[in-house]
Parts: sequence; C-alpha cells; structure tokens
Amino acid sequence: MTRLTSISSIGIVLLLSACNEPFAPKGPFEEQLVVFGVLSTYADTQYVRVYTTYDPERFDPLTNETDKQIAGAAVTLSGPMGTLQYRDTAITRPDQSRYTTDIHAYRLAPFVPSPGGTYTLDVQLATGKKASGVVTVPGQGYLSVITSYILDRPEAYNDDLYLYARISPRTRGILVKMFVEFKASKDGITVQRKVEVPSRIRRFSDGAYEAVYPVLRRRESFADGTSEGTEAVAFQRVAYIETLASIYREYSGWTVTLLRANFFLTQVETNLYDYYSIANGFRDEISIRTDEPDRSSINGGIGIFGAMTVDSVYYNYRF
Repeated sequence: MTRLTSISSIGIVLLLSACNEPFAPKGPFEEQLVVFGVLSTYADTQYVRVYTTYDPERFDPLTNETDKQIAGAAVTLSGPMGTLQYRDTAITRPDQSRYTTDIHAYRLAPFVPSPGGTYTLDVQLATGKKASGVVTVPGQGYLSVITSYILDRPEAYNDDLYLYARISPRTRGILVKMFVEFKASKDGITVQRKVEVPSRIRRFSDGAYEAVYPVLRRRESFADGTSEGTEAVAFQRVAYIETLASIYREYSGWTVTLLRANFFLTQVETNLYDYYSIANGFRDEISIRTDEPDRSSINGGIGIFGAMTVDSVYYNYRF
C-alpha cells in the first residue's frame, strides 16, 4: 500500500509541475509565400494573386489591417503555347471594411487555356524566393438534355428535367447550372435578362418554400484518370415552373418572350476541387476543428493553382 501511495504521489507532482508551463496558443511563425491562381476556359483573362503570410500581434488574425500582397514579382505560365508573362494590375476592392487598398493581382490576357493541357505556374520575387504549381485542365465536356419536351410545356408532363453530362478523365468535381433567357417589352422599352433555375424546391409546413441551387459536387462516375464518365443531373419540374412564374410576376404588364434555356457544365480538376471541399466542408462555427486539414498545390509556398473547364448547350424555345 505504501509503494502504491508513493507512486501516486510522484505522478501528482509531475502533473502539477507540467501545469506550471505557460499555455502558448501561437506556435513559431515562419513567413511563407501564398499563391492563388485558377485557370478557366470560360474567360480570356487569367489572374494570379501573390501574398506572404503574416503574424498578428495577438491571437485574432482579423485584427491585421495590412494586406500582405506582393507587387513586382515575375509570374510566368508555361504550357503548350510556350511561356507567357503575367503583368501587374490593380483591381478595385469591392469590400473595404477591412482592407482599404486596391487588390494587387497579376493578369494574363488575352489567353484561354486549352482543355486537356498541362500548365506550370512560376512565381519569383526580387529577393530570390520562388514558388510554383502544375495543373492539367479538364478536357472538354458535353451536355445532353434528355427530357427537353419539359422546357416548352412543363405543365403538360409529370417528368423532371434530366440531363446527361459526359466528363473528362481528369475531372474531380462537376457543377451543372441552368438559366432561362428572356426579353420583356413595354412602352417601346425592351430588356433582356437571364435567371438561374434552382435544382429543386424545398417546401415547409407553413406553405413557404426555399429554392435550392446546384453546388459543386464530387463526380459519381468511376474515375481512374484515363476514362471518361457520364453523370446524371436533374432539375425538378416544379422548380422550373416556379422560375417561369416568377419571371411573369416580376414583369407583369410587360410582353415576355422566352428565348432559350442555357445549360453550363463546369468541370474542376483535383487541385481546385480538394481545396474547395476542404474550405467548405468543415463549417462548424461553435467549436475549433483540429481535424481540418491543409490543402496546397504550391511548391515552395502554400496556396492553390487549379483549373476548370466550362462547356455549354442552348435550347431555343419553340414558341
């Protein structure tokens, strides 16, 4: 009994001595390059942003009021077209509640990446620091509207609107969006608008409803990096009907002409999809998540260099 008591006493002493060490929530700080760039086939202008990490005085990073963006870096893109140079540019910051300076970025224009092409991004500072990233753009995709008869006469059928999307082997995530394009005329004035269609309607017991729009999701078809896949996509008929009704309500008294239904297929490769899923997959505002991993595709720094391919198909209304 005495021996056990002695051992317990030693353990308590060790525990108490360990508790005397000060708690330090901030670890050692090491400045790193931060690079963010996404190539898109939907635009003829590509942007890259370059920063350094910062060490806030206290524990809240939002107290930092200086945007640690870097100007004057040498930023190049190499690929099937050779090597191209990004140029410094300034973008007006829409939200100046925290940072009041313009956004500094690097701009490459006119340039549209080739679907299936592999590109290398290189960033070099005047100090000699370097960072780089490599990405392969998803190949071209295709959309087929299976139940197109719903578009002209949705009230005459009970089927939902179904599409098939053929996606490239490199694709990790997909997003399919639908828009209704129309024109409205009144008193010699004509406006042309485009409204997004939700994928479904969520109804509540009090009669209210909520429109649910498509979001980027992981591919469901088999992926081995070499095989194309086929994805099924659906839009609820009632969601489409409600979209048309909202157009006629908003333009009551106008002559409304439906022009076309536009469908857009966005394919995202692994770098961008993994970054997106981590940034949006751990939304817990109550607790501190220690299981939230980091995801970087930048060598010599942190950040993301990703790519996406956007393809579209149009359906012209017949009335």
